[in-house]
Amino acid sequence: MNRDLVCKSIISVLALTTMGLMVIILPSASAFSVGITATAPTVTAVFAATRIPTGTSNSTWTPVEHDFNGVTMVLVPAGCFQMGSTEAQIDYAVELARKDDVDAQPEWFGDEKPIHEVCFDQPFWIDQTEVTHAQFEQIRGKTDPLSFTGDSEPERGTWFEARDFCALRGARLPTEAEWEYAARGPEGFIFPWGNTFEANRLLYAGNLESRIADVGSKPGGVSWVGALDMSGSAWEWTSSLYQPYPYQATDGREADTGTRTDILRVLRGGSRYEVEDSARAANRGGGHPDAGFGSLGFRCIRSYH
Repeated sequence: MNRDLVCKSIISVLALTTMGLMVIILPSASAFSVGITATAPTVTAVFAATRIPTGTSNSTWTPVEHDFNGVTMVLVPAGCFQMGSTEAQIDYAVELARKDDVDAQPEWFGDEKPIHEVCFDQPFWIDQTEVTHAQFEQIRGKTDPLSFTGDSEPERGTWFEARDFCALRGARLPTEAEWEYAARGPEGFIFPWGNTFEANRLLYAGNLESRIADVGSKPGGVSWVGALDMSGSAWEWTSSLYQPYPYQATDGREADTGTRTDILRVLRGGSRYEVEDSARAANRGGGHPDAGFGSLGFRCIRSYH
C-alpha cells in the first residue's frame, strides 16, 4: 500500500473498496479536544489479587496466561514505560516509510511526540489475540456475513461494537497507553519483538496474503507479555479519543461521547495493508467509531483483582 494514504501530515482516507473499508487516519498536530468530563472505565472483578513485581523489564518478565471462559488472556504487570517516540525513533520511522518509495518527513510522525513516561500502579489482563469471529458470534450472535472470513480470524467491527462486546465479557477496550505498554514494555521496544523490523514476524503489505490469517499465525511477533498480533494483521480499536500527547487519562480523552460519530478513536497496530513504519508500537491512527469494515479489529482487557 502506498504510504501516501497514511501520511502523517494530513488527514488521509484509506479506501479499500474491495473490502468495503473506509477508515480515517488522523495523526498529527491538528488533533482536537472534545471538552467532556472524563469518566474512569470500570470492569468486573474476576481474579484473586496477588503481589505483582514492579519495575519489571521485558527480558525478565515471564508471560502469565489465564483462561477466562474460554478466552486466553495474558498478564501485564504494573510498571512504567516511555510512551511515544524519540527523535531517533522517528528518524527510523522515516527510514522505514521511504522504503516504500515515499518521500516521508519527520513531521508525519509528530503525533508521537513528546515522548513521556506513563505508569500503571495496577496490573491488568489483555487478550492474547485479537477477538475472533467465533468468539464474537458466541456472545453477540450472527454478524454481517460481509464481515465474515473464518472462525479463527479477527472479528471486524465498529468501535461501538467492540466496546459493547468487551463489556458483555466483563471487560473493556484498552486505553491507547495500556495497549502500547502491552506491546512494547518498560524497555520501550520499537516493535513488540525488539527494535528492528523483521518481516517474518507479522502480516503486513509486504507479505500480503489473499485473506486475513488466523489469529496467532505469526508467533514470532509475540510481545513481552505474550500478546500476539500487536503488529500488522488488523488495526485495533482503543478506548481513547485521538488527542495530542502527552497522554493523560483524566484530560477528557477517555470520555464517554455517547453515540457521536464526528470524533475519532485511536487505532493501533497497523494492519495487513500497511507498510513497515505502521507496525511500530508507537504508531497512532484514528477512526470514526461507526467505521467497521476491512481491517479494523480489537482485543479486550480486564482488571486484575
